[in-house]
Amino acid sequence: MKTNKKTNIIVYFLTVLGLTYIFWFAIPILNLTGTLYYVFLFLGPFQPLFVTLAFVKKDNETTLKQFLKRCIKVKNPISINLLTFLIPIGTVIVAIGYTFISLNHTPNIEMCVSYLSSIVIMIPFLIAFNTFPEEVAWRGYILDKLQIHYSPLKASILLGFVWGIWHIPLFFITSSSQSMLNILMGNYFFKFIIMTIATSIIMTYIYNRSERSTFTAIVFHTFFNFFFGLLFAYVGINTDEVLTVNSEVKMILLNVMDNFILVLVVIALIFILKSGEQLGLKKYASAFTCKGNDKNSYSKTDTDVYADES
Repeated sequence: MKTNKKTNIIVYFLTVLGLTYIFWFAIPILNLTGTLYYVFLFLGPFQPLFVTLAFVKKDNETTLKQFLKRCIKVKNPISINLLTFLIPIGTVIVAIGYTFISLNHTPNIEMCVSYLSSIVIMIPFLIAFNTFPEEVAWRGYILDKLQIHYSPLKASILLGFVWGIWHIPLFFITSSSQSMLNILMGNYFFKFIIMTIATSIIMTYIYNRSERSTFTAIVFHTFFNFFFGLLFAYVGINTDEVLTVNSEVKMILLNVMDNFILVLVVIALIFILKSGEQLGLKKYASAFTCKGNDKNSYSKTDTDVYADES
């Protein structure tokens, strides 16, 4: 049973990666433009959602209604709500602040103000086409499965790695931030993997402390992506200017991105030191740990985990 469930996790990951890669790799391979470009680009993030809904139905361990209920679970401790908003914002502020002090770089105020003013439009857009379809899958479904077999820390590292390589096709799509940063920084992919693993650890802590609220994960991811874009505004570059920026701008971008990733790693380490491998998993700890020393005997089944919410 345990082996079969681990096999299901592998099949899940391979299915998500395979389907997403079909749509995203088609863009640079077929040189898609116009409407087809955007259709294939936006279909990519929905593959984890579609695969997850299929697996939830196949598992037959909960109804879709019970599963999706966590997407609207908004009651959290005040401390968790603060972390959900302050970590994405604070990480960017610290990264920009340190770059400003160390390099004496004057931010592009006009571009920063223009970008921040788009928040009313960008937040709903990010939720609809990016963070909702992703987080229903990453935190809402597969993280629970991983935490049944591994400690939350190990589960976070594994999920963070898969989450990182899931983005690989975007490094070949010229309009994406991943492609832009790879062109400017050269070795950004490896730093990106470090970033997704660190972010995964942070999000697991918040997710577990929010009693497995998918809604909280969606909100965190949305603000994370939005304020990440502020780093480009701070430096003062757009996607269509990537190939023409000078060496000074590249150095500033490299510095602020390195600082951003470093802050994320520090926050992840703080959460590890604070709660150990459990990463905030308390109320539902019995659902993800084994009985006694028998690592093949679990105190609850997947069904029991979902039954706690009904």
